Amino acid sequence: PAAAMARAEAMVAENPNDANAHALIAISALGRAKETADSSWYVRAQDAAAAALAIDPNNVPALDATATLANARHRFRNAIPPATTSLRLAGDRFGPLEILTDAHLELGHYRVAFALADRRLQLRPDLASSSRASYVAELRGNRALATSLMRLAVDTARAGSSDRAWARTQLGLLEFGSGRLGA
Repeated sequence: PAAAMARAEAMVAENPNDANAHALIAISALGRAKETADSSWYVRAQDAAAAALAIDPNNVPALDATATLANARHRFRNAIPPATTSLRLAGDRFGPLEILTDAHLELGHYRVAFALADRRLQLRPDLASSSRASYVAELRGNRALATSLMRLAVDTARAGSSDRAWARTQLGLLEFGSGRLGA
């Protein structure tokens, strides 16, 4: 994220009306917030996404960044409109499905969230979809399926990555909750 932000800032310096560069700054700032656990990056993400959307209200990456930021701030209702617009504009992408799944789950809109998670898993069974589908299975009371899906999430994550470590932790918690202490 730091290198991507530097490139995007150089692009904005060269052309202040480059909506995609502003959106890249927003996405990079969200990545920095995740890397550093420093929520002050959210302000940078918000400002950059707003700049991108002021230039181009249909800038899909900026819509995704806005929705992701709303989820990160636990303003789940605010995530739904930009993510829905993003999905409408570019329906072949997976990001808006993840954002919408998370927002609807947190708001207790389970029927919608479950359908979104299932759709995402069918389109691309990777870490993001498998882990969300695992959580949905757990909420439905199907711990065996939840565990199986989290194993898939572990298997699809890059070896040695923080994502894989996170998925392994979630798998361990599922096993522990099922009384399988040895696992």
